[in-house]
Amino acid sequence: HDSCVRGRRLIIVFPCQLDVDQLFVDACDAFWWDVPHFCVPLHVEHVGRVVPRECKHSDGRDSADSDEKSLPVAGHPKITVDSGMAPRKQTAEVPVFLMMPLDTLDPTTGKLKESSAELLPGAAALGAEGIMVDVWWGLCEQEPGIYNFDGYVDLLKQCRSLGLKVQAVMSFHACGGNIGDSVNIPIPQWVLDLEFTVPELFYRDQRGDPSREYISLSCDHLARFPGKRWAEDEEAEDSLRTALELYEDFMLAFRNATKDFARDGTLVEIQVGCGPCGELRYPSYPLAPREHYPDGWAWPGIGELQCYDRGMYLDMKEALGRDRPPIRLGAYSDAPDDAKFWTKLPNEQTLMQYLLGMLQTAGPSKYPPEHFSHPSGRAFLAWYSGRLLSHGEEVMAVARDVFGPTMRLAAKVSGIHWLRAHPSHAAEVTAGYHGSYLDAVCEILAKTRSVLDFTCFEMRDDSQPSFALSRPEGLVQSAAEAAHRAGIEFAGENALFCWQDEGSIEQIEAQCELAVRGGVVMAGFTVLRLDHWLLAPGSPQRKAMERFIANMKDLSKRKLSRSAWTRFRIGMRRAYESFMASQI
Repeated sequence: HDSCVRGRRLIIVFPCQLDVDQLFVDACDAFWWDVPHFCVPLHVEHVGRVVPRECKHSDGRDSADSDEKSLPVAGHPKITVDSGMAPRKQTAEVPVFLMMPLDTLDPTTGKLKESSAELLPGAAALGAEGIMVDVWWGLCEQEPGIYNFDGYVDLLKQCRSLGLKVQAVMSFHACGGNIGDSVNIPIPQWVLDLEFTVPELFYRDQRGDPSREYISLSCDHLARFPGKRWAEDEEAEDSLRTALELYEDFMLAFRNATKDFARDGTLVEIQVGCGPCGELRYPSYPLAPREHYPDGWAWPGIGELQCYDRGMYLDMKEALGRDRPPIRLGAYSDAPDDAKFWTKLPNEQTLMQYLLGMLQTAGPSKYPPEHFSHPSGRAFLAWYSGRLLSHGEEVMAVARDVFGPTMRLAAKVSGIHWLRAHPSHAAEVTAGYHGSYLDAVCEILAKTRSVLDFTCFEMRDDSQPSFALSRPEGLVQSAAEAAHRAGIEFAGENALFCWQDEGSIEQIEAQCELAVRGGVVMAGFTVLRLDHWLLAPGSPQRKAMERFIANMKDLSKRKLSRSAWTRFRIGMRRAYESFMASQI
């Protein structure tokens, strides 16, 4: 009782042989309801795992305002206190959020643009649950340790007045040079200025060209960045910060600036950027030209490993005892069978492929050619992927500590669907996705009760050229199943703008319905991207969007929402796309 009065959680450890579920039921009946300081009791998810639901203190404070953290129970590895919010119940309704333009704020003044504010009433009129907006690090921390979120606060105020909920993306990456990037917003200049003094700062490819989209995970624990540590109750001191501390300070400052909106339910989700494009991956397929590769990556190329900065080299040496990655990895736009490391095994090759492989000269004796399926190749790729997973786990743990147990957190994973049918899965692997990576990602997200956000919902297998070996449909389904196995929520996005195509919209609905029927809890779907012409009264795109949002509110009735003529047109267009794809 004293713990509850003081706004703290009571952790009770029981011997494992007891019926913990029944014990908690008895405890709640005995004394919990007599405690007036919490309106919701503890919830037992399963034996040995206690999940606190959202609760309010008697003084109106939300539990997210406290400094409580997830606490492992010493000596009892099976009993932990999970700090995440309880997931939504399984339902046929999937909330729809509309993604705001990349330049929602004026990049010069940091204020909310009038053209962006004009989109909000239209979003509410469509019946959307809310919006998603990028909170750009490069705009909000232009001087180390000095933050300006005024434009986002204005946006939240307008959303609150319209009844719109907000998903905020902690965008620690740069904008510009990728698909759909219409503006250029680099990471803070004071970080870019460190490139020649901090060799671990950026990921680098095999030519030594840096990717300036996102700080390398090599800097997660390196104190190289200037600025004061953010402090709420005490004066901060000047010190060098690690990359994780940069992210933590930024999120703490944002939480402090927006806590009123989190408390009243306007700010409902924080998506945490863990890599380029806000996705947990390496920058393996950049569209922007590199200094020694001016053409940039071209679809459906294999991409390139991004482990040639000093920090990754040192880590590789310590973990694997090797001083360089494998050789003959190919170039960004190569096909897998163009590179010795990714090529099919001899028993999977045609005779011509085998003979051409035999003609390739052997590598230096110190670095014999390796293969993705050989033990040394598998060990290297496991290390490469494991470092990415560790980075994601640490960033999400920091975010959970900052935002508390009741805020919904999410992390985004890229839907790399091309070359998925090739045995090497080269395009996925160069991005850091190796082996059963979807299960591995979901396992680390489960530790912080975070949502898996996935892309490419609108894509179909038979609409992709055969040479791309693309399998987007199965990839989305695999991601949903992995989230379900891990007991976390699942969310989706379309990878490309598709709201002029009824077939793509219907595919999104079908994927969401398939996931829900399989027991997956869908946290929501985010539409890429809100624009004025999408809201134009009477336009086909607006009608399609209105129908889509209505269908997502009750997926069981979606098939009845389209006329026979519309369904016929969708079928004919898909047949045409399949035929054209087969001819490429």
